[in-house]
Amino acid sequence: MWVIGTAVLAFQRLWNRHNPNEQIDEDGACGPVTQEKLNKSPVEGF
Repeated sequence: MWVIGTAVLAFQRLWNRHNPNEQIDEDGACGPVTQEKLNKSPVEGF
């Protein structure tokens, strides 16, 4: 479970760095907001 939380936290931090107007909580939990942003993230990467 720790690896999953760490990977989610890494995504959340990356998302926030590249989307300053759409900040999300950096808590390592993959809730509905994080899932929404995962679905919106660019396939080719940030």
